[in-house]
Amino acid sequence: MARSSLRLANNVPGPFYVDSSCIDCGTCWQWDPDHFAPGGAQARVACQPEGEAQERRALLAQQACPVARSEEHTSELQSQFRIS
Repeated sequence: MARSSLRLANNVPGPFYVDSSCIDCGTCWQWDPDHFAPGGAQARVACQPEGEAQERRALLAQQACPVARSEEHTSELQSQFRIS
C-alpha cells in the first residue's frame, strides 16, 4: 500500500496519489490513462477521477499496480465498489 508520507509532489491534489516507491512500470496509466500518467522516474496522478465510473477505473488501475504504490486516502471507495 502506498504511504501518504511518501506522496509525490507531482500528483494533482486529491484523494488518489502515487508515492515515491513507484517503479514506473506503466501499469496504472495503461489501465487508466485519463487519470494516471508518466511522471519521470515514477507515475503520477494527472487528474483526479470524478464520478462513479471514473473512480471505478482508477481503483482498478490501483489494484493492477504490481507494487501497490498507487493509493487513495479513504477505503470508502474500495468498499463501495467491493474492491479489496
